[in-house]
Amino acid sequence: MLVVEAKSELRAQDFDALAATVDPWVESHGGLRGLVIHAREFPGWENLGGMFRHIRFIRNHHRSIGRIALASDSTLASLAPHLTEHFVEANVQHFDHDALERAIGWAGEARD
Repeated sequence: MLVVEAKSELRAQDFDALAATVDPWVESHGGLRGLVIHAREFPGWENLGGMFRHIRFIRNHHRSIGRIALASDSTLASLAPHLTEHFVEANVQHFDHDALERAIGWAGEARD
């Protein structure tokens, strides 16, 4: 299980660092049970490179992550489970920003 704190605009190198953490784990364990993204609001991207790297990270990893919990008060996070259900294999769930412990508990459960 991995918890990511997003506090500033997302940069391409953020997703490179995330992949460098996730990929060895996935390779040796066959997958990642859960990923929790914790951000009061969606911080946006630094530039188009950050946005495209984000999309590539999702494309390359959604099959190897069981659950993704979005602990955020962002409207976008509340819509994410509905927006992603047709193209992301991971189960995506929204939680309020202050419900981080609940989000971690849910994301750590066995895959649906």
